Amino acid sequence: MSFHLHREAFRLRCVRWLSIRPANEHIWEKLSEPKSPAKHLGKRGRQRCAAQTRRRRQRRGRPPGETLAPGVRVVCQSNSLALATRAIADAQTTGFRARPTAPLEKLTAAQARDLLERNQDFFALCRYQEIQPAVTDSSNNGRVVIMPGLYTEPTARRAATHDSACSQYVIANDRGDGAALSYTYQTRCPNDQNLIAVMGRAPGAGKDPRPPLEDRHGIPNRGPCIRCNFQIEGSGPSADDVIIDAGRVESANHGPIGSVKDVGIRADRADGFVLRNMTVRHAGEHDIYVLESNGYLLDHFKTFYGGEYGVLTFVEDHGLMQNCEAAGNGDSGLYPGAGANTGTNRAPGTTFRYSQEIRYCDSHHNTGGYSGTDGDATHIDNNNFYDNSLGFTTDVFTSPGHPGFPQNSDLIENNNFYSNNYNPYGPGRGHQALDPRPGRDRFVDRRGQRQHHSQQPLL
Repeated sequence: MSFHLHREAFRLRCVRWLSIRPANEHIWEKLSEPKSPAKHLGKRGRQRCAAQTRRRRQRRGRPPGETLAPGVRVVCQSNSLALATRAIADAQTTGFRARPTAPLEKLTAAQARDLLERNQDFFALCRYQEIQPAVTDSSNNGRVVIMPGLYTEPTARRAATHDSACSQYVIANDRGDGAALSYTYQTRCPNDQNLIAVMGRAPGAGKDPRPPLEDRHGIPNRGPCIRCNFQIEGSGPSADDVIIDAGRVESANHGPIGSVKDVGIRADRADGFVLRNMTVRHAGEHDIYVLESNGYLLDHFKTFYGGEYGVLTFVEDHGLMQNCEAAGNGDSGLYPGAGANTGTNRAPGTTFRYSQEIRYCDSHHNTGGYSGTDGDATHIDNNNFYDNSLGFTTDVFTSPGHPGFPQNSDLIENNNFYSNNYNPYGPGRGHQALDPRPGRDRFVDRRGQRQHHSQQPLL
């Protein structure tokens, strides 16, 4: 009888039979079906299940006995496989858009079948329910696959802010006033500011120069790579299927943000960082923050209602953002700041090149569609900036001492800037001024959550 189970029901029971082991008990305890589906498969069903698995792995060029490639870790929720199955079916019939102005995409039957099988395998091999432990356990060339679901990272949310355990690593900023969190602080207390932290290098064995060096090229006291060439990606058909929320979940892709952490995902000194196919929202400052990293790819992603930036990259080289949507952010949707000086002010004897590129993105309903203080040699092409308070602004000469000053060598081509007169204080918008001084204007919604910082419009 078990041999003639409905195909999808059989697949689910097959996947669950393959995955029954102590490390997965936390998942099965939350499912309504029995924890031991083997007896429901029967002997012939188990034989069929094993044969299908072998054929599937051989079809993908993998040895029959292999599970995950070395360095791959899977994160899932108890309902991830059900969500993946539904999302894949919708992607085949209804379709999805990578961004509001992008054409509708649909999966073919073969693509849907392959993606479903991959998610079934992922679910069987899932060992993590939170993302940060999977990242922490990873090393160089690691890869974390996140199955469809909503991830709030409860352990990281509970981590202390201004943790006294790391107070010894607080340093003076480069102006000598106030306090800054050192790189060592971020590595020792990674979830103080960040919901998810990808710390790419170990702290250096020496001491950071104090005061800072006049020549800011390079990273002094740089430690060895421990999570370089690291990838983190969702396994659903689109970025909408994996949601990482650093604040008020009930707001969905809108405000109020109700942020718990300042940063959604931080990639720090993580050379070769790749983020793909997910949504990040409601961080107090930046939904995605990449800094001091040589080489990054942010692809097929969405950010919503970050208190400041949807994406902030800072002191970067060899970077690419593409196929994205950024909306509702308090400063700008996309901010490639302080890019490597590879343009007209490049080092003698080197060749002109662009250090970062942003393409095929929609940035809308932010205070600024684009900004990038001293984002040198940045190529901005084939994007849409619309329904923002301002479409484009970049500080060319107002930030002496800022990395990359003076700004130079940007190329802005084949973009659409339109309808950038969004008034956050209009009727029914629900916002009120917090700091109404010219050039310093911020606004909050009526529940008291900070939403935006505005700047003087240029476009």
